[in-house]
Amino acid sequence: MCNKANLKKHLKNNLLLILTIISVFIGVGLGSIIRIYLKLNRVEKEYFAFPGEILLRILKFIIFPLIGSSLATSIWGIQKSKSGKIAIHAIWFYSVTTLFAILVAIVLRYL
Repeated sequence: MCNKANLKKHLKNNLLLILTIISVFIGVGLGSIIRIYLKLNRVEKEYFAFPGEILLRILKFIIFPLIGSSLATSIWGIQKSKSGKIAIHAIWFYSVTTLFAILVAIVLRYL
């Protein structure tokens, strides 16, 4: 029961996701082609890596304040009787997922 109108609506609603996935594949393809066919020296590799390094540093710089303020506003918006228990669960969940992310990053870095 998939008609053109539903398909167009679905594509329009998910355009950002679709373009992000396409961009990831293009990036992996270009990176593979550059790595295989162009023998770059260390300086040239650093030139290619520079924009990515800047982006990652910006993300690292803003991620903690965003998560911290989001947690704080969420907890303050809840009723006072439930906020203590939810705060403990939120802090525990944040700590566990952060630890997991760090471990994944370390493993992927040294593969």
